[in-house]
Amino acid sequence: MEEKRTPEKTKQNKEKRYSYKALLIVILTVLSFIAAINKIFIGFDVDEGYAVSMPYRLLQGDRLLLDMWEIHQTSSFLPYLFLVPFVKITGGSTGIILYLRIVSTIIHLCFSFWVYKESSGRLDKEWGCLCGLLYFNFLPKWLMNLDFSMQLLWGMTAMLLFLLHGEKEKILSPFLAGVSLAFTVLGYPTMVILYLPALWLIWKYNKRPLKKMGMFTLGCAVCAIAFFSYLLRSMNGEEIISSIPHIFSDGSHQFDMMSKWALFFERWLEAVVQAAILLIPCWVIAFLCRILIPICLPGKKWLVSFVKEHFYCFQVLVFLVVSSMIVIFANLAGIPWGPFRLQVRYLILFLLAFLLGKKNPVYWIAEKRSKIRKIRDYLLIVTFIAFAGILLASNVGPVSSSSYLVLGILALVFLFYSYGREVGIKQVEWAMYAAVGIFVLSLIFCKGYYVRVSEYPPANILEQRKLVSFGPLKGIFIYPEDLERAEDFHKVVQAGNQKEKMLLLSTEGIYNLSGKGTYVTPTTISTPAFNEQWVEYFTIHKEHMPDRIIIGKNTVDDLDKFFTLNPFGIWIGENYDITNRKEDEYLCVIQSRQDGIETSEK
Repeated sequence: MEEKRTPEKTKQNKEKRYSYKALLIVILTVLSFIAAINKIFIGFDVDEGYAVSMPYRLLQGDRLLLDMWEIHQTSSFLPYLFLVPFVKITGGSTGIILYLRIVSTIIHLCFSFWVYKESSGRLDKEWGCLCGLLYFNFLPKWLMNLDFSMQLLWGMTAMLLFLLHGEKEKILSPFLAGVSLAFTVLGYPTMVILYLPALWLIWKYNKRPLKKMGMFTLGCAVCAIAFFSYLLRSMNGEEIISSIPHIFSDGSHQFDMMSKWALFFERWLEAVVQAAILLIPCWVIAFLCRILIPICLPGKKWLVSFVKEHFYCFQVLVFLVVSSMIVIFANLAGIPWGPFRLQVRYLILFLLAFLLGKKNPVYWIAEKRSKIRKIRDYLLIVTFIAFAGILLASNVGPVSSSSYLVLGILALVFLFYSYGREVGIKQVEWAMYAAVGIFVLSLIFCKGYYVRVSEYPPANILEQRKLVSFGPLKGIFIYPEDLERAEDFHKVVQAGNQKEKMLLLSTEGIYNLSGKGTYVTPTTISTPAFNEQWVEYFTIHKEHMPDRIIIGKNTVDDLDKFFTLNPFGIWIGENYDITNRKEDEYLCVIQSRQDGIETSEK
């Protein structure tokens, strides 16, 4: 016989559920702190070196577009603002990676708190905490630095939150949303496609929309005028236009049309196969539960009701939990994954959020709760358009890029909350809450346990690492073999003088910052192709001809082929004395014919 509920019993149950939620939040918060510390001090990836070496070029006087041909160069403004005081105070680049990681962690924490505050105001504090923790532990490229991926996430978040504030007759909010979009475009230029969707959202959900659309456009325009005014200080309009093709001549982002379409279908086929591998066992589990729960647990009326009447939502919950547990326990099964593995689950969750809003009664529930409906539209529409822009510009596929979908997955959390509250089944609401908590736990695991290293091999915090005590990487723990190579790079790069112009041919552009003089290069991208772009750069910019060229053997493994077959290698052979080059285990050093600057050899 079912126990009769009294007001006292109901109150006790509510307090019990609240204590469970509070305990879950405490555990996730502590683990998030530990993961953040690990992300600051452990591991290094060449993409991070690219993100830091770009703004350092601005410090040494290089000009955007003219001197810098990096495809992501407009993302260098934000880190540049933080590099200026650091270099002035310290006098160099020693420890610069650790410093920027701490700065970016603080910024990301502030945005996470902002997400928590805004979510709490629309949901409740417990669900708001989950939203903040999910956001804090969901890194687009699993790097903690001021790179273009973090700038895209922060800018898009700020734009959405300011747009939501604009609904409350705050006329300044649409202007700040426009400024945020401009910041996002600087970090990731293809995000300009968010302009029209943002205008549509303002039109649909705001009173006096024309005025607010105008303020939003004004915010974008003010930033655009400031940016082009900055460019026009060092070049004219004709030079700006003529420089743009050079930026897009980077070999790692160049494909002919047939190759692009072939790669497009290949990567989406890969995503479909991975999704099937993940979805099929989740569907099997969900359907088994639908059959067995009414038979085995007939007394659990809430669970039977949930499985039978709201089966689609139950499937989403199962997928959320099962995919998260697979990520966490993969290592126990002997699968050495990294943070980029199983990312197709983010893509699936994003698509499920769309379907959850259309093919389930929760859609009509959300229609009743207009605030939830608006937030759902803001998050899903903007994230969908942004993801399309990322795929358009990126040289990686949908699975690798799906970690940019964090804001869209937040929409799923809002829909879960709406579902649990409107259906009125407290156990279901708690199950939804716990499922999101497990998902956050899997994100913490990816962030804190796995370590991103160059070339993306499986790596974790349990592997042997040594502390770097010199140069830009000072204070970071890296592999012993990487430390040995870093010591060699640092020693050879520092062997020049303050008047030297140095060219480093390596995927590890961070070592440019160890030099005493200036470093010259078309691009510091971490996937250099050394194609005709490099020859053209030094043909146009003869004033940047290097006095010394240092080649990393981990980037150019066959020097003889490089000097005879590669376009830039041939150019080096024609302009420099490659017969008297000096080599050691990791590096090859080529001295200019004209200047006899002494270089050290290990």
